[in-house]
Amino acid sequence: MALSLKQWRLVKEMTIEQMAKACNVSTNTYSEWEKNPGKVKVNNALKIAETLGVSVNEIFFNQETT
Repeated sequence: MALSLKQWRLVKEMTIEQMAKACNVSTNTYSEWEKNPGKVKVNNALKIAETLGVSVNEIFFNQETT
């Protein structure tokens, strides 16, 4: 299932504020990542994936992992 970063957050029932806190960034920064996921650095992408409980590939490359 190819979902955007925002869609993954909503599926996992998390707010922007919760995600920003988990990633140790401002809500503005996290919101910007949802609009422009290509700007997310690798270490932050790993934290996002860990927080959401999905792989980096599923979030950022729309590839399901088996």
